[in-house]
Amino acid sequence: MTCRLLAAAVLAACGLGLTNCPAAEKSTKPAPGAAAESSIQYVPLDAPAAMSQAVIVQGFPLVHTRQLLPLDSAGNLAGEGSADQQIEQVLTNLEAVLKDCGSGLDKLVRLNIYALAPATVDRLRELLNQRLDPSVRPAITSVLTPLPHRKALVALDAVAAGADQG
Repeated sequence: MTCRLLAAAVLAACGLGLTNCPAAEKSTKPAPGAAAESSIQYVPLDAPAAMSQAVIVQGFPLVHTRQLLPLDSAGNLAGEGSADQQIEQVLTNLEAVLKDCGSGLDKLVRLNIYALAPATVDRLRELLNQRLDPSVRPAITSVLTPLPHRKALVALDAVAAGADQG
């Protein structure tokens, strides 16, 4: 209980901007020639491996995606019945959207995962971790829910830092 109260106090101080967050880990460097104040700080506290309790972004615009489904470029569901194939497709779609916006998985700050089963969420996290640099620790929320495409097993939406405007 004391640990949770301490974590809440640290997050509150970070959110209010009263001080530099002592629990934050700077892990994304500004782009070459960018202003020094641009940063992404991951606040892991007691979060599971490869995740953060919070992420602080300074000096970057934010890229918000829509909900991405495991659809191929023709709009067809990839890997019907296969969680692994659908996860790979949805992660590929995420990478493509972020790249088109001048961002990438290296600037991922928030990820919302929607799935039908807990095992699918766990597998998505495993496969995502294979694509992420260990210093990238997005805040992740998982929701077990029916999806807009009746045969989809997984979907996601994300927030990432965009190209530095400096």
